Amino acid sequence: RHRSITLSARCVRALKMGRPIVPVARTINSRKRARAVTSAFHRITHELERATDQLERRHLTEELRRLGGRAAYQQASAFNTAVNPTSRWVVRRIRARNMLPPAAPHEPRLIEIGAINAQLLDTPGLCVRAIDLRASLPRIERADFLALPHGGQLGASTGVTRAYDVLVCSMVLNCVPEARARFDMLVGMRAHLHVGGVCFIVLPLSC
Repeated sequence: RHRSITLSARCVRALKMGRPIVPVARTINSRKRARAVTSAFHRITHELERATDQLERRHLTEELRRLGGRAAYQQASAFNTAVNPTSRWVVRRIRARNMLPPAAPHEPRLIEIGAINAQLLDTPGLCVRAIDLRASLPRIERADFLALPHGGQLGASTGVTRAYDVLVCSMVLNCVPEARARFDMLVGMRAHLHVGGVCFIVLPLSC
């Protein structure tokens, strides 16, 4: 079937001039630009959450589009973690707790929520499951944390659920727009850890 598509005046102008309809996000190659993008993203998404006026919501949505949307935010986050890796902080803390071999009898089982790089996956001495709603790397599992059954990971061969020793949630909880969903996420984090497990939550200062 043929379907009619109505384009906005902006889209029509972009097509006539040979420009992409969806703006291509600027490459982020400085910490200043990365901080500006993440700060703007958090501000806009927080204002969108509170906005009730439709005109205000349209303005905020357009501002978010001009910023580059979630793609720009993820690029900025990847740049920030490359410069100042969260993984190093996590490893230092769990090593201080004697959770890594040879101090520990086995590799700690770790789940990373909202993974945007392979830093923890590449860390020796860790058994890592990295997940994200929009996985950016083949080694990151595309999964919705809120949809995972509580209790840890189900063993395919044993059918037994094993809770995690460590959970890492960096710059993710603040991106969940609904308060109830954030609550459910916190409950889920606790439900995936065994007693004595360690949970790392990283939030921006604005939150």
